[in-house]
Amino acid sequence: PQAITLRHKEFGSEHTFHAASNTAGLVSSVSNINELIANGTDVSGEINGEQASGRGQILTGDPGADTVEGIKIRYTGETAPAGGNAGTVTFSQNSLTFQIGAEANQFSEYSLGSIKTNDLGRGEENSSNFDSLAQIKVLNSEQAQDAIRVIDKAIQEVNGSRGEMGAFQKNNLESNLNYLRIAHENSVSSESVIRDADMAEEMATFTRNQIMMEASTSMLAQANQNSMTVLKLIG
Repeated sequence: PQAITLRHKEFGSEHTFHAASNTAGLVSSVSNINELIANGTDVSGEINGEQASGRGQILTGDPGADTVEGIKIRYTGETAPAGGNAGTVTFSQNSLTFQIGAEANQFSEYSLGSIKTNDLGRGEENSSNFDSLAQIKVLNSEQAQDAIRVIDKAIQEVNGSRGEMGAFQKNNLESNLNYLRIAHENSVSSESVIRDADMAEEMATFTRNQIMMEASTSMLAQANQNSMTVLKLIG
């Protein structure tokens, strides 16, 4: 059997359309009579654990929210995800800034994701309706199994954050530290060449000057001796 799929080009509860066919039961239950197609569904959810309102595919932080007011997230899926949960989004704010070079604007930024229990393990589908690690309870076997799932996801999220921090430290901080250390050593070596005397050259110059001074003294002494000899002969 073949199926006909009609889809509106827009998303959300504000958009709808009518459809009819000249054959009863094909598109409309009665031939040539328009039927209203059910409205779409607006995306719903929270941003950073704070209330947000959905309109079509856009989720917007509600007015008065502490940190997410006005922030918009767009869900790009064309159908509702299985279980009604599409996942989580992490926003990076108030990032840490590290100066990694000697010049202006040579810096790198890193943002730490929240590891609060209210923010860990979110979005894990479970029959006990645990929304996060902070809500887990172990009062029966079903809750115990669901708690394990939420805890496992929280561990994965923490490990992911640790991996990101390690990669940032190795690829950004340590690599630049090694570069700066080598640059410093080269600068110190260059300064040493400029400031320090070449001892061999200086000793050669000193010896030459000393020989010339002694030769001059000897020649002067001989000249004085010759003058005294002439005076004795005259006398």
